Amino acid sequence: MLYNSNLLFFLVFLLTMLGNGWDAWDDLAHHGASAHLSINILLAIFAFIGLIVLWRQFAHRGMELAMARDALKAAQVSLGKTEAQTARLMGELSAIIHQQFDAWHLSDAEKEIALLLLKGLSLEEIAALRSRSEKTVRQQASAIYNKASVSGRHALSAYFFEDLLTSQPSKL
Repeated sequence: MLYNSNLLFFLVFLLTMLGNGWDAWDDLAHHGASAHLSINILLAIFAFIGLIVLWRQFAHRGMELAMARDALKAAQVSLGKTEAQTARLMGELSAIIHQQFDAWHLSDAEKEIALLLLKGLSLEEIAALRSRSEKTVRQQASAIYNKASVSGRHALSAYFFEDLLTSQPSKL
């Protein structure tokens, strides 16, 4: 909106400068010096100054826009690198989790339930998702906790994630 209003002002100043300049030229050629000629010259000068001010604002905004585009491109590149690094780290974490599941000798069903527990799903939600009874899922969760030598879902999550939250990793 501001750009459009500045463009409108630019055109008004340009037309004012050209119109008063033309009128001043015509007055000078046909009538000589007069108060009307002085007013036309003064208006043409003010319009010219307005054109210069607006032109500089356009140039400045153009530079700001170019800088903003460069900053956006840099942010997009940085975001792409961060996303790639995050994907790599998530893949590594997933591999570590699966290696530990294998070390605990979890069955495929137990691995699936353990992952869902790590994601924060309740036993009821896991049962509904897997089309099993909540009692079955509870028994499988207990088997997972026993094989992992942990006291429950929070300890299972802490086994994998506590090192991510402290400065000195010990397990991962």
